[in-house]
Amino acid sequence: MNGLKSCLSTCRTINTEILSHSAKAFCRGSNQRSFVPMCVNSIKKYLYLVCFSPLIMFSWALAYPLGDPGTSASYRLTGDLSQRPDYEHSRRLSVVRSHFAVGPTEDVDGQTWQWFTFAFERENGQSFRGWLLMDRFPGQPEPPRVLRYLWQEQDDPAIEYIDVSSGHALLPRWSLWQYGWPQVDNGPLTSSDFPQRINFQGHFFEIIPDQKAGFVAIPTKIHEIRINPQLLIGTLSHWRDVAGVPARDLPGKKYTFVERSREDILADIAAGANFIMMPHLPEFPAWLWQESVYIAPLYGEFPDWPQYLYRSNFYGRAAYIDEPAIHNRAHLGLNQSLANQLVPADAARALTEATRAPLYVEIGNYSSRWITTLLKKRFDLGSMHIEETDYPTWEAVWSSIWYEYEAGALPSAAVRQGFEPGQMVAHYNAYFGTSIPPTVANASAIHIAVLRGASRSHGNSRWGISVYAPNEYQNVLSEVRYAFEAGASYLWYWSSWPGSDNTHLPYPYQRAISSYARQLLDANPTRDLNALLHAANTAIVIPYGYTFSPDSLLSVRWLHLERKQIWIDVPSSSFQCGPRSGTGATGRC
Repeated sequence: MNGLKSCLSTCRTINTEILSHSAKAFCRGSNQRSFVPMCVNSIKKYLYLVCFSPLIMFSWALAYPLGDPGTSASYRLTGDLSQRPDYEHSRRLSVVRSHFAVGPTEDVDGQTWQWFTFAFERENGQSFRGWLLMDRFPGQPEPPRVLRYLWQEQDDPAIEYIDVSSGHALLPRWSLWQYGWPQVDNGPLTSSDFPQRINFQGHFFEIIPDQKAGFVAIPTKIHEIRINPQLLIGTLSHWRDVAGVPARDLPGKKYTFVERSREDILADIAAGANFIMMPHLPEFPAWLWQESVYIAPLYGEFPDWPQYLYRSNFYGRAAYIDEPAIHNRAHLGLNQSLANQLVPADAARALTEATRAPLYVEIGNYSSRWITTLLKKRFDLGSMHIEETDYPTWEAVWSSIWYEYEAGALPSAAVRQGFEPGQMVAHYNAYFGTSIPPTVANASAIHIAVLRGASRSHGNSRWGISVYAPNEYQNVLSEVRYAFEAGASYLWYWSSWPGSDNTHLPYPYQRAISSYARQLLDANPTRDLNALLHAANTAIVIPYGYTFSPDSLLSVRWLHLERKQIWIDVPSSSFQCGPRSGTGATGRC
């Protein structure tokens, strides 16, 4: 912009100095005297054109952020469909044609946005369409800002996904630009200069000459799905208890469970839930995709593809990594050879590995790569390899959370289980000689210092809490408010199922807590989570491998707090440490 201003300033002064010296000197080289004035005028026009051309091009770019409206291209699939998996091939589910087009602009809040549409058809004739109102193409360091996002499957009403916290588009959780966008030269399509060949949804497509798709008109019949992703509220089971009261009040002190009905789920959503885990994706009812709620399956193979790439309320296959510190505790605790030998640093490294390993090995339920393996059983993904990267841990040993974040980009968050403030604060007082009043606020402050501090140390703003039992209810609403105001992003409930243990939060309690949390969220839908993450101005520093807890370090029995002369390796530092170490040695601690 500064260059343009300089150019304009120069253009305004193209007068006697330039014309008398440069232009006239050049023109006087002509033998025809009458030619001089005409030559000078020609050069003047040329200099104005040179100066103003960048301004014209810049104005055009501002007017059309994505390119000339109406620019479009159609592509056909290359390759042999007979080689596709039988499930896909027999049902003719392969995507065989795709279309892309630049649409009109809209001026919103002083900025120009432009529509872009994409569409594709399957071999069976089914069609799918999407619309994005964007400020630019992907390919720059920051992804495009998307003001609106609409998605339509066949002849169903189009759905507009809205992020309540911003008022802008709620995009699919799996990167649209990486998985659902045309790829060129190992990167996303970055302009409306459509190439001859693209990779779309993992397969190569070639342009269809002389066929222009044109921009598909924006639908007038739109169904809105509105979700605030700043706080995920909900349960991770599709069962509910029958009686709706604590087990202690039931004959036999045991819960009886039934599957949640449509009415149950709708009542949960109406109460405030915006997250539901369902264990078997094929059983998902079609109506649920029309609700303002994230949907997460767990088991089972996908019945269809690739529309999940474009549904913004599809959460992903799984929701969490289950209790890595509990598993690590069992693994280390069973090894008798570690008695009086295990040091905190080694236990911490084992925990970090116990968090990381399930994410990259396809065992159990938690691998970030399971989604690709399951999809390939029925569908040909071509070059597409999906990894789920937003993967929190759900952990009972919440004091060990820092070492779970050490696993790397995953986990994305930590959710703390259970809450009994009086007992917890009394435990701290007993072990550390403190006199902290056993209030909900003090218990919450300790919890949040550990959870939020670990998140902050690892550059992640997401953490949360969960509720396990009805005996917590009298305190939980206070903690929910405390956690919300501190920046919590998760509020989950534990729901059991037939054959499980008796740990369970009855469904009326779940709905009451959801309703309260939703009121908090509706009253403050745009929390600055980054500012809340950095709200603390005091830090407690402890040696690597230690935890801020009155229990055994990392909940491993060999690291109980009565043990003396505990030594751990600390990278690039040497100092004395250890609970009740009673030693003056230095060098390893």
